[in-house]
Amino acid sequence: MKNKRSFLLAFLLSVSLNYVTAQDLDRAREIIDTLCAPGMHGRGYVRDGDKIAADYIEAQFKEIGLTPFGINYKQEFQLDVNTFPEQAALQIGKQVLLPGIDFIADAASGSGYGEAKLIFLDTLIFSDEAALKNFSSTNFTKNVLVYDAKYESKIRELPQEAIKSYLSAACVIVLHEKLTGSIRREQYRFPKFLVLKKNIKKLKKKQKVIFQLDAVMQPAYKTQNVLAYVPGSVQQDSFLVVCAHYDHLGTLGNKVYFPGANDNASGVAMMLELAHYFKENPLDVSVAFIAFGAEEAGLVGSRFFNAYPVFPLDNIKFVFNLDLFGTGEEGITAVNAEALPEAFSALKEINEDNHYLSTIKKRGQAANSDHYFFAENGVPAMFFYLMGDWQNYHDIFDKTPLPLTEFDGAFDLLRDFIKEIAEK
Repeated sequence: MKNKRSFLLAFLLSVSLNYVTAQDLDRAREIIDTLCAPGMHGRGYVRDGDKIAADYIEAQFKEIGLTPFGINYKQEFQLDVNTFPEQAALQIGKQVLLPGIDFIADAASGSGYGEAKLIFLDTLIFSDEAALKNFSSTNFTKNVLVYDAKYESKIRELPQEAIKSYLSAACVIVLHEKLTGSIRREQYRFPKFLVLKKNIKKLKKKQKVIFQLDAVMQPAYKTQNVLAYVPGSVQQDSFLVVCAHYDHLGTLGNKVYFPGANDNASGVAMMLELAHYFKENPLDVSVAFIAFGAEEAGLVGSRFFNAYPVFPLDNIKFVFNLDLFGTGEEGITAVNAEALPEAFSALKEINEDNHYLSTIKKRGQAANSDHYFFAENGVPAMFFYLMGDWQNYHDIFDKTPLPLTEFDGAFDLLRDFIKEIAEK
C-alpha cells in the first residue's frame, strides 16, 4: 500500500510539474486573436490602436501577477508619425482599386485628391542628359507619374531641379511586385501610392486617374512601452529581459487595417507564455518582460528605454528579443549570435540534447528589432525569430489563424535557454 501511495504521489507531482512547465497553446492563440482584432486598429496611431493594445497587455501582466516598476506598468514616450485615418481611394481608367489588396499608401505619403492624367516616367532621365533636362523643366501638376519600384533609389539621386519637377506631380504611383507597408515619421507634400503590378490592367498614357488620400501627421504623439517583472529569489537587482514589440502598421483609411499576426502578435504571445512560466517558477535573478512600442517606426520604444532605463542597463545579464513566432518548421534564427559565441553554443547544445527545433541559425548584428540598442550599449542581447512558410509580411494578409507549427518547441527551447543564462 505504501509503495502504491508513493507511486501515486510521484505521478501526481509529475503531472503537476508538466502542467506548469508547458505553455498553453490555446491561450497563446487567444492572445494573438485579440491583438489582431479589428478593435485594435492594427495597433497603430489611429483611433488609439496602440493604447488599446498596451492596455490589454497591461491587463495580462496584472492577471499573471507580474510586479510593475514603480506605480504603473507603462513608460510613456513621444514620436512624430504619419497616419491615414479616413479616405484612401484610387481609380485608374475604369478600374477601381481595392485598398490593401491592389494598393497601399507610401508610409510618408501626403494628402491629396482629384483627377489627373497618367504619364509614365521617362527612364532615360537616368542616363541621357537631354531627357533629364526636359524632365527638369516640366511641371507635372496635372499629371500622375507612374514608374516601376526598381527606379526608386535612382530618383533619390536625381539633381535638385529634377527632384523639384518630380515633386510637382499631382500624384505618384509606384508599381510593386508585393505590397509591403511601413511606418514613417515624415510626410511628403503629395499623395504617393504603391500599386500591385499584377493586379492592374494595362496602363495607358493619358488615362484618367482619380485619387483621394487623407494623411494626418501626428506630431509628438504619445505612446508607450509596457513593462513588469518577476522578482528574483536571490538577486532582485540582477535582470534578464524578455521583450517583444506589440505595435504594428495601423490603418489604411477607415476600412482597412494591418492585423500583424506573425509580426508581432505571435512574439507577444510567446513573451506572455514565458511570463506565466517564470511567475510560477521564479529564478534566482529577476526576469523583466517588456512589450515595446513603436518598433515599426524605427525602434523608437527600445531606443527610449535604453536612454531612460527603469533599472540600470549594467544590471542586465541578457536580453531575449522575440519576433515572428508564427511558424518554425524551418527552425529558428538568432540575430547577434555571432557576437555571443558562448551563449549561442549553449543554445545549440540545449536543442541538440532535446530536439526542440529542426535548425538553429545565427546571424551577426543588425538594426532590425528591439535588441539592437541594448547590444550597442554593451548589453548581451539576441533577437530570435522562427522560420517557415508564411509569406505575409507588413500586409493586410498577416492575420489569424497562424500555423504556430513549432510554438511549443520554441517555448521549450527559450525556457531552457533563459534558465541556463540565469545560472551563468
